[in-house]
Amino acid sequence: MTRYNNSLVLILVLALALNESRVVIGRQHVYVGNDLGEGLTLNLHCKSKDDDLGAHVLSYGQNQTWGFRTNLFGTTLFWCNFQWGNVSDSHEVYNAQETEMRKRINTHWLSRQDGLYYYYHDAEEYELQYKWGTTKTKGN
Repeated sequence: MTRYNNSLVLILVLALALNESRVVIGRQHVYVGNDLGEGLTLNLHCKSKDDDLGAHVLSYGQNQTWGFRTNLFGTTLFWCNFQWGNVSDSHEVYNAQETEMRKRINTHWLSRQDGLYYYYHDAEEYELQYKWGTTKTKGN
């Protein structure tokens, strides 16, 4: 029975060590910005299964930023509710199972009048990822 307990303790210690190592090398940041245009405010409410980041009102040019560690199982998911003018929509802004997001420390999004843009680091440009009212744009 002692051998079993020692093995269990060793497994737990290794799991915690792996999880804690992500503090240094695996901390992620998400940035969601308002690029709707002068005088247009963005109401933003972001959350995950475990964290509710609260409601925020962003003026043109402002962004909301938060940092976190992905969970041990690689299933961390954040989404935001976006509201401006007569647009009301919800989209994922971080999904640890998507390679593009997982391999980046910083995930950048811009809300524009035609939709939500994602920053592709390799191309060094924002590309339309979601048109308002759709789940994904064609080709992405």
